[in-house]
Amino acid sequence: MKRATTIGEYLIDRLYACGVRHVFGIPGDYVLGFYDQLQRSRLRLI
Repeated sequence: MKRATTIGEYLIDRLYACGVRHVFGIPGDYVLGFYDQLQRSRLRLI
């Protein structure tokens, strides 16, 4: 069975498809999982 895509993975894929290559932000308690996904993605986390 195929694993379901997470919202974070979907958002990262859509941002990349729309031409986004850099993401700016400040990591915090509630978004650490998303930041882990960003670090493993093709987007550059600034």
